[in-house]
Amino acid sequence: MSKSLVANIDVIDSKFIEEFVKTPAGLPILLMNILDEVDENVELKRMNVYKIHPEFEVLDREEIKLTSEILKNGNPTQAEDFQLQYALDFLKKYPQFQKMISGVESGIDKDFKIMVNSIKEAFLGDFDYF
Repeated sequence: MSKSLVANIDVIDSKFIEEFVKTPAGLPILLMNILDEVDENVELKRMNVYKIHPEFEVLDREEIKLTSEILKNGNPTQAEDFQLQYALDFLKKYPQFQKMISGVESGIDKDFKIMVNSIKEAFLGDFDYF
């Protein structure tokens, strides 16, 4: 059974987002999706950081690259588990952002499923959002 992050968006403000997008690491897609619920320009803010730190763009692409490789091998459940663990590892390394998550719950988050299927479609040509 898949697990998903439980967002705590009440603690997210503009200062939190500014600090997050400036983090010198690959930003997990699952966490960016949570921030997008609060500020739809969060990805644009991260891209603006690329102008100062172009190496951050390479870091951000690493998760997509690894997830795509897992999906190419036909393991969507493993891809979900990888992305969840990627986000949890990030939060362990940067504990100041842990408050944006109130826990992990069982079940497939619809947004996550759509995102995984979007990657799958882009690399494998499969189209199945549900």
